[in-house]
Amino acid sequence: MGVKKKPEPVLIQDQIVFVLGMCPLLVIADSLQTGLWIGLTCMTVIFISNLLISAIRNFIPYELRLVFILLTTACVVSALNLLAQAWVYDISVKLGIYVPLIAMNCLVLAFIENHSIRFNVIDSVTDSVRLGLLVSGILLLAGALREYSGLYLLRQPFGALLLLALLVAVINRVGSNSTPGPHSELS
Repeated sequence: MGVKKKPEPVLIQDQIVFVLGMCPLLVIADSLQTGLWIGLTCMTVIFISNLLISAIRNFIPYELRLVFILLTTACVVSALNLLAQAWVYDISVKLGIYVPLIAMNCLVLAFIENHSIRFNVIDSVTDSVRLGLLVSGILLLAGALREYSGLYLLRQPFGALLLLALLVAVINRVGSNSTPGPHSELS
């Protein structure tokens, strides 16, 4: 029996899923307030769904794991959407259809499938908090930059995608400097 390895961070493991999952979230994060709320909502969905699925993972048949993940995520998103409509109606109206879309977000589904099914509850929840904080931080930063930068370009939906492209470029640049590649010199 082999020991299960601790999963690598999502940005290193699969940047394509991360970028595709962040696109609809970034489009709605056009201000600090909406960035904060969509980030908190996404973090809560990832945390609760991951906790529930990882707690019952031994009882889920392999063939039905995606169905369980979809239903659990949809139930959590629906509950959060109803709570938001009851308590913070103005923000709920502003976020609109983007909150229910979190249930089908490829970043959320891929993360929950990779972590809740394969790892124990504590590792799974710890990684969901890390991902939730990362997503929330990016959305908060993007919302603040889009609101306070004064650049009309960033206020548009494609401005969010431009910010995401710059973020991925910075991460790739920093990552390429910290890990030696096949052609880098070792000192």
